[in-house]
Amino acid sequence: MATRRTTKRRPPAAPKAAPQDSASGAQEQAAELIAAAQREAEEIRAAAKADQVAESEAAQQLLANALRDADALVQHAREKADTLAADANQVLADADRQAAALRKQTAADLSDAQAELADVEERRALAIRDLEQAKQRADTVRNEAQDFLGRHRMAADQLHREAIETAARIRTAADQDTQQLCETTRQQARTVREQADAEAAQTRQAAEVLASEARLLREQVGQEAARIISDAQRQAKLIRYDADVIQHQAEAELEHARKAGQAIRGRHRLRWTAWMWGKAPWAALCAAVGLTASGEYELAHMVGWPGAVAALLPVTIDVWAVTAFHRGRDVKAALAVMIGTNTVYHLAERGMFGVDSLGRPAWWLIILTASIAPIVVWRVHQLIGNGPAEPPSAAVPEAPTSRAGARPTVRRPVAPSGSPALPKGGSPTRTVRRSPQNGTPKTSDAELIAAARTRLATGKDPSATWLMNTHGIGAARAARIRDAAKAPAPAGGEN
Repeated sequence: MATRRTTKRRPPAAPKAAPQDSASGAQEQAAELIAAAQREAEEIRAAAKADQVAESEAAQQLLANALRDADALVQHAREKADTLAADANQVLADADRQAAALRKQTAADLSDAQAELADVEERRALAIRDLEQAKQRADTVRNEAQDFLGRHRMAADQLHREAIETAARIRTAADQDTQQLCETTRQQARTVREQADAEAAQTRQAAEVLASEARLLREQVGQEAARIISDAQRQAKLIRYDADVIQHQAEAELEHARKAGQAIRGRHRLRWTAWMWGKAPWAALCAAVGLTASGEYELAHMVGWPGAVAALLPVTIDVWAVTAFHRGRDVKAALAVMIGTNTVYHLAERGMFGVDSLGRPAWWLIILTASIAPIVVWRVHQLIGNGPAEPPSAAVPEAPTSRAGARPTVRRPVAPSGSPALPKGGSPTRTVRRSPQNGTPKTSDAELIAAARTRLATGKDPSATWLMNTHGIGAARAARIRDAAKAPAPAGGEN
């Protein structure tokens, strides 16, 4: 009988362990849910800290994701709590069924059944208590989830505010950098404008010097023309006096004097025109050199050369070009370098060639610009080593003292008032005077060159103007004599 009672007690033992296992399992699951929620909260918080520099939309999206995750955690906790409550109810139902089965046992086991019933009631109370505890834990989990949600929302708001403040600081720093860059650009523009003004002032000074020389030459030409007109007038008076004596000779002499005066004035006009056209190419050359020098300077400045060093590049190229023009060699190479540097600069300035999207020069452009100076050194060395193509001679061939076809001017003395009449059939006394030519008829080019070299030896410049004023020669001859005097004398000296 005792053995049968023991056998009947064993089946209810399983339901007694089931509520405890279910309650402990519910506690473990709730603890795992809380730990998982905390881990996810830590991961979300770490991700939020890593994305502090993100924009406000990213912060809002993070907040929305956090809210969704928190709601999902709460819903999952509720489902787990409901599942635990259902399991507990199932345990109670099983316990009721077992109690009913125990009541149907024999009267002999009534006391045992009552004990078992009491045990079942106790178990039921324990299950109810476990259910209440599970509900309390579920409420605690829900409250913790809500607290976590609130803290996370506050952290997301803080991240949003920090993102806005970071964006404001970045925008302020960008504005400051932009303002500083604009100020630097304005300073560079002012420097370039000052340099251009200085070059323009130098060009104006050169033009004023040319203008002063032109005015001086104009005054000299005017004086020469006045002297020539005065001589022509005196000759006309003589011719009119001779016309009273010999009419046909006076008419011929008058016609000849008129033609001679026109020829002299024509020569002086041609001389003035030749001088002007002789100076005009130099003015054009100065203007062209100034224009090309600006592009060459800007190219050197673009590749990173400082102002003083960048100014040496146009000096190098332009001096080489002028030397090539003077020597008659390397003209094409010099022009190619001048055209190339200006073309590359103007294309690069507009971002079409040799620069990137930020306006910085390419590496090969820097190398080409740096190679210009060695190339010029090589070519100028070749020009200096070979000497001029046509060295000026030490002496200039002696030019004829009179022009072909020039007739001597016949001058007759003017008879004073009251003088006796000329003898009939006779001719008045006539003195022959040559018309003014380029220089004194007795002065040769060799003598003029010697005089110019003597002046040069005293430290004074034998300019063409000095030769014209001192010796009365033309501009072309004066320039030729000046160049011959400045040229080095031959080894054997002058003959």
